[in-house]
Amino acid sequence: MPDSPKPFLLKSEELRVRLPLPPVQNHAYGASATKSGRPFVFKRNVAKAWQTEATLLIRSARQRKTLITTKVSVLVILYLTHNRDIDSSHKLLLDTLEYAQVLKNDRQIFHLDTYKVYPSPEEGLLLEVRYVDPGAGTNEITG
Repeated sequence: MPDSPKPFLLKSEELRVRLPLPPVQNHAYGASATKSGRPFVFKRNVAKAWQTEATLLIRSARQRKTLITTKVSVLVILYLTHNRDIDSSHKLLLDTLEYAQVLKNDRQIFHLDTYKVYPSPEEGLLLEVRYVDPGAGTNEITG
């Protein structure tokens, strides 16, 4: 049986930004097939538009512009005017951290916390990215 994971400490905050709510996964992605019948998933225009807007907000909020290559912890707080699944936007949001050149790869996310505030007078989300203490196992992400 493998050892239980070591507890980890969060280091400095790398990013804290308020973003509009991303589209839910069912609206963000579609599926189709090639002429040969091979399936593929594609990002819909609504998701591309959100990702472009979010990227501009993320880049303007970052103090450092270097690509993060180590493990990180992500906190997402959803502010909702209507109830929705807590995980319905994670894929697009986390892919956007890579698209906005915050992370080298979203596999670097070592820890993810998500909270809902419902009902909220305004919709949106708060996103925080923090470095994870290198003492929490191997720090460099490979592959």
